[in-house]
Amino acid sequence: MKYIIVEMTNPQTGVKKEIPVIFGEDLVHREMAEAVGRHIRRELKCAPKTVSAGFVHQNLRTGDLFCRGRSESLNMASRDEDTYLLARTIGS
Repeated sequence: MKYIIVEMTNPQTGVKKEIPVIFGEDLVHREMAEAVGRHIRRELKCAPKTVSAGFVHQNLRTGDLFCRGRSESLNMASRDEDTYLLARTIGS
């Protein structure tokens, strides 16, 4: 699986929040980032920014998910904190 992390800033409070978006290998990071960005601008009325991208892997022994690699289409790499953010979001 692939993923992007999108940062959104609440226009009223200035509070920033990062949201992971996971999607299939057949899709392109750049196209997903553009589609998610359009949706957030239209529905949430804020300007999103993609801050990292890569691939989600699973440890076959433990079942834990982890983020690694980079997106060539966005010229962006995964970050160490992406694994924690993804685990916290999906509750594992």
